[in-house]
Amino acid sequence: MTVLSFRNIGLCAQYSPTGDRALRYALGLARHHGVQLNIFSFLHDPFTGTFGAEPELAPADRERRLVQADQALREYYDGRLGDALDVGFRVCEGSENVELRRCLKRGEYQILVMPYLDRGGRFGDLPIEEFAMRFLAPVVLVGRGRRVRYYLNPQAVILGDKLNLFKGSWRPLHSVDQSCEIG
Repeated sequence: MTVLSFRNIGLCAQYSPTGDRALRYALGLARHHGVQLNIFSFLHDPFTGTFGAEPELAPADRERRLVQADQALREYYDGRLGDALDVGFRVCEGSENVELRRCLKRGEYQILVMPYLDRGGRFGDLPIEEFAMRFLAPVVLVGRGRRVRYYLNPQAVILGDKLNLFKGSWRPLHSVDQSCEIG
């Protein structure tokens, strides 16, 4: 699914310096285009690839955990968002792939921004590069690199001029078996 305009930008929350860099990019892009930023978090950390390892919770415990996760998400980003008002938050319970596709279908975002922690690093049950390459929407991976910091899946490459990126600061994303140095 390739879009030529967008109303919302999605960000996968990740509590790290690289996650903060992804937030700054997503927030700047949302402000540049005057659209809403929606931040998605998960009860499990999809960047560790450990989904399904947790036991089933009773409904009251599940609800308490969702409330705690939502509160932690909002507290973490509160000081990082500055004066931004057009920001939404969602804590997702299920598989990151299913949840992100569901939110995409609902129109909660048209471009997905994700921190790119390590080449070959996990996002759910896949290497993050493979996840981004298979995903239907444009995906921008924000890495740690100084020169090349952004990696775009094919759908995002089409939107290149709308992504507010400087020439030379991004590269097309390749699968995990090809070189994407993020250091």
